[in-house]
Amino acid sequence: MTELKIARLGYKAQKLTAEPGENLYSVLAGAGLITAPCGGRGRCGKCRLRVVSGDMSALPGEQQFFSEKELADGWRLACMHDVGPSALELSVPVEEKTAEIKVDGYLPEFELAGTDGYGLMIDIGSTTVAAGLVDLRDGRVIGHASCLNSQAAFGQDVMSRISYADQEERGLEVMQDAIVGNIRELMSTLLEKHGLTADDLCQIVIAGNTTMIHLLAAYDPICLGTAPYKMAFSGPLELKGSDLGLDAKDCPIFCVPSVSAFIGGDIIAGVLACRLYESTDCALFIDIGTNGEIILANNGHLVGCSCATGPALEGMNISCGSIAKDGAIEDMSIDDGQVNYSTIGGTDPIGLCGSGLLAAVAELNRKGLMDKNGRLKKTAPIEVVDSKRRLPLGGGLVLTQQDVRQVQLAKGAILSGIRSLLKAANVKPEDLDRVIVAGQFGAHLKAVDLLDCGLLPKVDVDKIIYAGNTSLSGAYLCLVGRGEREICARIAGNVDYLELIELPEYQQEFINCMSFDA
Repeated sequence: MTELKIARLGYKAQKLTAEPGENLYSVLAGAGLITAPCGGRGRCGKCRLRVVSGDMSALPGEQQFFSEKELADGWRLACMHDVGPSALELSVPVEEKTAEIKVDGYLPEFELAGTDGYGLMIDIGSTTVAAGLVDLRDGRVIGHASCLNSQAAFGQDVMSRISYADQEERGLEVMQDAIVGNIRELMSTLLEKHGLTADDLCQIVIAGNTTMIHLLAAYDPICLGTAPYKMAFSGPLELKGSDLGLDAKDCPIFCVPSVSAFIGGDIIAGVLACRLYESTDCALFIDIGTNGEIILANNGHLVGCSCATGPALEGMNISCGSIAKDGAIEDMSIDDGQVNYSTIGGTDPIGLCGSGLLAAVAELNRKGLMDKNGRLKKTAPIEVVDSKRRLPLGGGLVLTQQDVRQVQLAKGAILSGIRSLLKAANVKPEDLDRVIVAGQFGAHLKAVDLLDCGLLPKVDVDKIIYAGNTSLSGAYLCLVGRGEREICARIAGNVDYLELIELPEYQQEFINCMSFDA
């Protein structure tokens, strides 16, 4: 076994042991010490560390991520190195905590069940996990807690995590341990803060996308990542705390049912919370994240689809991308050739998060600084360096042409999904009465940016409504409401799922929607 000593600023040094030949990133990620959007596949350059002592020579592939001086100073990418026979002392940068995670969402009127004890509602997102402690007698939410999803260390998007669970030794077990660890942490935090113990919990309700629930319950998710993309189970999944190794061993756990491999319980919870199953108008519900899930409710008839947007809209795979944390640029404008920006926390800029990225591309489009194909023009404040065009943002940060392309791909996926869904239902954009934007990421996007960037079809800006974390509010309804779980099961069975890739005209629609004048 090889000994690894890990130093992190503000933390006590930590010692690990690993078998020679193990991938260094896998070892550190498994210990919760490092993450990378690409899941350690050598594409993003974010698993940076510095060799303090020991032998770890630089590899050719690292030259695109580090300067010569940085390489000489011992900077390396963990994913590109295996553990050797000799001990290593490493310095790992500390990832700052994300900005406040959205925990509130729209709630309709409902009938309270009024049972005894306490319950826990949980929203498992690909990026974040949010929980709330509830007094079941009166439905009062007595506390919230949230954290980043630890599975992100093994891939930012669901397909990367499916691949990890399938291909890595103990991959599925590692993924389950990561999310159960998050739930255990949030549960402990909430119970201790309010003077309760695990024995006080009587109910747990969890909403999450289909992959998250499969990984939580240790169902092999490979069926979700390969044709014909079928779930390993159907209907509501009911567990006990002991099934997940939680201290609340006898506590029943209800997982909101999914529609398909890519329309999960988080979306069904949103449909429940927004009462779309009984609406008499024409409403479009969209949850924007690493996947875009879309539901059209037309006089109570529900049809849905899903599109792979990728992690760009959450600040990943972007040259100066960042999660939403202090210092991340969250909004920007261009006036008289001058770039103005605001950061989370009002601090100096350290990166560009999803909302800032979308604002930047929307502003470029509004000000005519790029053409309809997304190519940046040679007009101030656009600059050309080494024959490559880019937009200086401030603080040494730039938005590159490739960054714009990443947004373009995401925008093409979402808009083509919406258009295909509307066409299948014989509905025109002007027929929409409401466009409901839900989810953690969507809550931070300006309606005008969604329109000017082309993620949404051309509708009246006043029709765009923000519903917040409807996955969590739907889980809340299932926790405290009378008959809400049964309604969820009916909703999941009544959504007509549209498989976009099977539509004969979809590929052309996607190409058309890549245009910024679409």
